[in-house]
Order: sequence, then structure tokens, then C-alpha cells
Amino acid sequence: MKSFKFKLHKILEVKEIELKQRQRELSGVMEQRIQAETILQEMMKQADQFVQRLKEQQFRRAGEISQHYDYYHSLMEEIKTQEKVVESFLQKEEEARQKLLDAQKEQKILQRLKEKELERYWEALQKEDQELIDELAVLGLARQ
Repeated sequence: MKSFKFKLHKILEVKEIELKQRQRELSGVMEQRIQAETILQEMMKQADQFVQRLKEQQFRRAGEISQHYDYYHSLMEEIKTQEKVVESFLQKEEEARQKLLDAQKEQKILQRLKEKELERYWEALQKEDQELIDELAVLGLARQ
């Protein structure tokens, strides 16, 4: 009997490569999200520190108050923008995670198919061996 050869072997290899690629993509997006969250946390910390400094200061001119307000307002706008960046990365991360799950499912389906075909191959091989043994037994009995 021929040796076992999975007909969809090349497709399985492609799916395994795709799975690794999807894992790298998810890892990259997660890293970008973490960096964006770190930047956001630093910006929020900076805003909190600015507010604390404002509470401790006494202002003598209205221009100083206006200048500090403008700075705080621009800092809050930057925080809102960074929050949108983080949200964008969270969405990209979820999409990458879903693509990874889909690739895992496809790869597992092909792997199970390969296992079933291998099992059928071994059963056919055992049946062939048993038929050969039976034939030898019959020939042995015929000689006696």
C-alpha cells in the first residue's frame, strides 16, 4: 500500500502560515494600543499635575488665568484625541483577534480532516494486512 499523503497538505501549510501571520498582526496591534494607552495615561497625569499647581498658585492678572485656561483646554483636547486613538486601536485589536480566531478554526478543521484521513488510512492498512494473514492461513491449511 502507498504511504499516507494528505491531499490538502499544501492548504494546511498555508493556513498554518496564515495563523502565524494573524498572531503577529494581533501582537503588533496590541503593542500599539498599549503604547497609546501609556501616552494617554501620561497626558492625564500631566493634566492632573497642572490642576494641582493651579490650585496652589495665586494669580495677579487676568491674562495669567486666561493663559492657564487656554493651556488646560488644549491639553484636554489632546487627551480627547488620544482617547480616540486608543479606541481606534481597541477596534483594530478586536478585528485582528477575530481574524486570528477564524484562522485558528480553519486550521483546526483541516487538522481534524487530516487526522480522520490518517485514521482511515491506518484502518485500510490493517484490513489489508489482515486479508494477507487470512490468505496465508488458508494457503497453509491447503498444504496440509
